[in-house]
Order: sequence, then C-alpha cells, then structure tokens
Amino acid sequence: MERPCLKVFKGKAEETRKSLLNASLLDPDFMLKVDGRFVLIPVRDGTDESRLSEAGIRCKVTRSDMVQIKKVPRSYKDLAKVPDELRGLLPTSFDVIGEVLIMKLPDELLRYREEVGKAVLDANRHVRSVTLDRGVKGELRVRDLELIAGSTDLETVHVENNLRFKMDPSTVYFSPRLSTERMRLASLVRSGEMVLDMFCGVGPFALTVARYSEAKSVLGIDLNPDCIRFLRVNAALNSLSDRVEGILGDAGEIVPTLEGFNRVIMNLPHSSLEFLGPALNVTRDGGWVHLYSIVEGSSYKEGLARMMSVLNASGKEWKIETAKEVHQYSPTQHMMVFDINVLGPA
Repeated sequence: MERPCLKVFKGKAEETRKSLLNASLLDPDFMLKVDGRFVLIPVRDGTDESRLSEAGIRCKVTRSDMVQIKKVPRSYKDLAKVPDELRGLLPTSFDVIGEVLIMKLPDELLRYREEVGKAVLDANRHVRSVTLDRGVKGELRVRDLELIAGSTDLETVHVENNLRFKMDPSTVYFSPRLSTERMRLASLVRSGEMVLDMFCGVGPFALTVARYSEAKSVLGIDLNPDCIRFLRVNAALNSLSDRVEGILGDAGEIVPTLEGFNRVIMNLPHSSLEFLGPALNVTRDGGWVHLYSIVEGSSYKEGLARMMSVLNASGKEWKIETAKEVHQYSPTQHMMVFDINVLGPA
C-alpha cells in the first residue's frame, strides 16, 4: 500500500523514528522498510515539511509501498459486528472446554450470534468451535449447545490439573469452574480410602482423587452412557485404570447394593439431597460425604432444613465440618459444598 514516509540514512533512522514518535507523526500501523543504505519510515497522513521542522526533523516527505502491521485484537469485542448500542451487552466471561468455547448471549444479541461466534473464533486461536449455551436440559442434565462458529466436531481433550479429559460437551456435562474444588477434595483423601463418586461424569473428581491422593480405589457411577465411556477412556488416558472403575446406571438403585466407603462425592447440585440417605448408609463410621447443592439466596434456610431432616433420620451421628460457596451459579443462586463427617450410629 502506497503511504507517505521519510527516506533517511540508516544511521539516522532510530533517532528520526523517536522524534516522529514524540511529535505524534509516526504512523504505527505500518512497518519500517529498508531500501539499500536508507530506511523508509512511515508517517501519518497530513505530515508536511513544516510539521517536520517543528519536530526538529529536516527531511522531505516521499511516498512508497509500505507493509501494514497486522493488528491482534485485544478482545473479540473489537471484531464483533454488532450495533454499537448493543456492544456493552457482549459477555465478558465464558467456559472453555478444550478447544470448545461455550457462551451465553442475552436475547438482544441472539440475532447476531453467528457474527459474535466468528469474532470469538478470530480472536482466540486455541478455540476450534464456538457454541451457544441454551441451558441444561433432559434427564441426563446435558447442555443444549448450538454451534455458532467453527468445527461441527465438538469432541475435545480438556487439560486440568495435569490430567487429560476427553469428552464431547454436547453429550456430557462438565464444568471447568470446579478445578480448584476438585484439588481441595483430593487433598482431604487419606491413604487406603475407598471413594465413591455417585455422579461421576467423565471422571474429573474421580481421576483427580486417584492421581493426587493415595486412595485405594475410586468407583464412579453415572446414568449417562457417554459419561461412563469417557470415564473409562480418561482413566486409560491418564494411566489410572487400575484404581478407577465406572458403573453405568442410576445411583439411586446402585448405591443401596454397595457398602463400605470412606468417602462419598455427591456432585449433582440440583438434586443431590434426594440421594443423601443412600449415601449416608454406605459411608463407614468416621467417613465423609461431600454434598454439592445449588442454593437460592432467598431459600437457603429452607434447603438447609431439608438436609438436616435427612441427616437426622439417618440413624447416625454426624457433623457438618464445612459449608461454603464454591462459585456463583446465577445472579440469585450459589453452588455450595457441605463436608459432612459421618461419626457412627446415633
């Protein structure tokens, strides 16, 4: 592209460049160009000898083909083709699972979803597919994802805590927001423990416990066939097949047939309370139940009362050692974890 520039000797190039920069005459959108003993320095449109003279530069403006610098956008928002009045509604956070990005859009931006998806794809080289999250649906509680840009193949490998998890986020549920929580729980597991993950998904809790603790074994249960398939794949992928086992089925039916676990993980936050009774029954004296639950701010006491009712009816002594927020689930809802120590018979 032909642009205005200054032709100066190489020995004067850096000095001239700094003077142009200080005088706001240097054009930062184009590269300097070497021409034999000279360097061509791009200047802004409208630069003339009088303005150069004021900057202490004695040189004539010429023109030459210059190479434009390819700018890397700071954010996909710089690229998204949406009306200016809607730009402030573009989301600032989203989930990235492997090479698949999952985002939510307000209703006002839905008609521009493909433009937004393309902008996200162009601004994030590590992303292969951009999807729109239409909410968790169905008995298996899987995200309803609409592809809005990129590859239709959503199977990917997500790396977390030096573990690899293969999955398709359109057929299994996975939350990358629980990475720290999974490590916290693994740090609590003592040597020789037998651990039950009642709703294991593709194995993020089960495999983290197996890798970062001395648990004797970890058993995972899930109703989703894809989850159990990927759990087994991921156990092999991380060389943990000898300590992690998966069972396909309904935890409500399978758990009552089991016994003797030192620790039970219950990560089914919308309905985990329904399974607390069976979890307590298979927990050894002195063992632990880690229950994750979505709590509505206005009904926290009601939810806690329901949990206490199940605990009191279990016939066991118990103590809630930890009750804390894991992360905000929605503007009015929070995901909580309750670490329950099951002490023994009441």
